[in-house]
Amino acid sequence: MKTEAQLPIYTNHSIKITNHNQCHKNNTKYIIFTNIKDHCPANCSQCSVPLECQTCAFGYVVTSDKKCQQENSSILDQIKNTTVGTPLMATFPDGSYILMWYQNGDNAGVYFQLYSADNVKVGDPMKVTGNARRLLSQQSIIQNFYADIISIDYEFFVTWMDASSAATDVKLKKFSSDGTAQSQDILLGTHQNKDLQDIKIPCQIKKTPNNSLLIAYMAKTDNVSNEFSMFISSYDSLMNSLYCINQKLLKEPSYFQVHPFQDVNIVLVIQTSMSLSLDIFIQIMN
Repeated sequence: MKTEAQLPIYTNHSIKITNHNQCHKNNTKYIIFTNIKDHCPANCSQCSVPLECQTCAFGYVVTSDKKCQQENSSILDQIKNTTVGTPLMATFPDGSYILMWYQNGDNAGVYFQLYSADNVKVGDPMKVTGNARRLLSQQSIIQNFYADIISIDYEFFVTWMDASSAATDVKLKKFSSDGTAQSQDILLGTHQNKDLQDIKIPCQIKKTPNNSLLIAYMAKTDNVSNEFSMFISSYDSLMNSLYCINQKLLKEPSYFQVHPFQDVNIVLVIQTSMSLSLDIFIQIMN
């Protein structure tokens, strides 16, 4: 019999336990221990053998005894198990806030929900994206969120990567604290439609000390080469473009983080992994 460490990790949705102590996944049989439960808890998004929660469904967290429990009463209801990833939060000065998430399924896109300061939902969920939608069924999307959000006073700003059959568009949009759109979708860049699958790093939006916006994302440099570039844009809070930077990278990053520094400089931390080595680059742009 295999040891526990050698046994596969599988998702709850494809598990069937038989009386013969076997786990069937995609018509493949795996030997499992005889002292397991009948199934993973319903709110596990991934479990292992023996059946313990490794990751939890939307709105839940893993406890010390490998179970899933609801994160808190303010977390959004699950929508037909199509919600992907933990929601992102932006807070307003009065304590009210907004949660934003990516939803898969028939109405795939980026959504947000407003909450009062005492954790009461305000209105219904609203969709950031327009008609273009992207079905993201890859497991990696759970950890890598292709959208980001910040708030400035009583406004919030969303950037997201939205792929259609033609291209991957990177967009920016401004909203008031009641969810009313304050701008059209601003197109930051258009890239190959497969870029979103190739790139495992989300876009980022930051607030600078003077309340302007800094948006960064990674994409292929062109349609031919395998080189990657960092694309960095800056806008003021009125959505006027300030500058754009295209920084070619020598290696494909496994992680990046952009940090506003004073009002004119950007610190870009890029981490790449080549074999067993790990390189960290810090670049100052002005």
